Amino acid sequence: MYQYGGFFGLPPIFDNLLQQRPLLIGLPVFAFVLTLLRDMEDENRIILAGIVTGLLFPFHVVSFICAYIAYFCGILLSQKPFKRHYLYFLASIIVALPFLLSSASSISLANSWAYTFLRDNPILYYVMNLGIPFLISLAMFFTKVEGKLLKLVFFFLFLIPNAISITPNSWDMYKFFIFAWVPIAVLSGAALARIRKSVALVLLLFSVLATASVIVYNVGTSYQAASWEEYALGMWVRGNTEERAVFLTYYSIHCPPSMIGGRLRVASYVNWAYGHGVPYNDIQKRFADVDRAYTGGEGDLRRVVETYNVTYVYVGEEELSKYPGCVARFNSIDWLEPIYNGSLRVYKVTS
Repeated sequence: MYQYGGFFGLPPIFDNLLQQRPLLIGLPVFAFVLTLLRDMEDENRIILAGIVTGLLFPFHVVSFICAYIAYFCGILLSQKPFKRHYLYFLASIIVALPFLLSSASSISLANSWAYTFLRDNPILYYVMNLGIPFLISLAMFFTKVEGKLLKLVFFFLFLIPNAISITPNSWDMYKFFIFAWVPIAVLSGAALARIRKSVALVLLLFSVLATASVIVYNVGTSYQAASWEEYALGMWVRGNTEERAVFLTYYSIHCPPSMIGGRLRVASYVNWAYGHGVPYNDIQKRFADVDRAYTGGEGDLRRVVETYNVTYVYVGEEELSKYPGCVARFNSIDWLEPIYNGSLRVYKVTS
């Protein structure tokens, strides 16, 4: 079972495809680019790989980086002198340029994912987290089976999180292991096709244990994502507020107006914004404004409402816990209209 910062610290793909939905674009496009770059002598394949890589950037930056790793691996493996048409892949820069210029992502050469999250025995850690396919893929490095591009890409995608951090939040470097799973899957599949069927079947069954553990956890856990009261409030928000309405809430993952109601809010969980390259100081400023709105006077709330175009103020379990007394303060403000009452509350800004 996945444990954040613990021994089983690499989330399986099954879990990530549910939570990190951009991977539904990132993974297949990366696999497509790998397929195209198998033949570096075909000009059309290289320019097509460049175009789809450029289109990929606004959806998944890590996938964009992985596609470039595949490109440079293809150049390294080229048996002939460098050819001008290899540069056609750089069409990706032109396609992605508007998004590259607006990106605030930072690059750090310290505090790699492995330095921050890897615990105790690294060999045992990777064997247990990546499992049988990982071991089979490593064995393929010592065979003459074709797949040099896959092997080299696998090597770099595995090495990078252990060496540097090129994502704003070092935790996001674990996604390189997710993309490494593309060459791992192909290499291990090729190996299984070359051994006795009975052995291959046993190895295949053991290969899915990581996914099975996630299923078992989700079926058996007593963890409650949202209470029925929060679900009812979220559905009410969805049906009774404007689609682009902005809610003032506490800045946590748990937020019924957003996660159920689908509405915007002033500030969300820190790593969502930070992971997309928003400067940490800007995020902290929003957090401070939210705190001021819930704990300060009427003037403080008014400034936050006007700054962020807030239309609704939410008070739920986390808001009550973080900001004791906020309900009494909000009830005393005449331009806040209570429109949803109970253990959870919503106020509408009327003027």
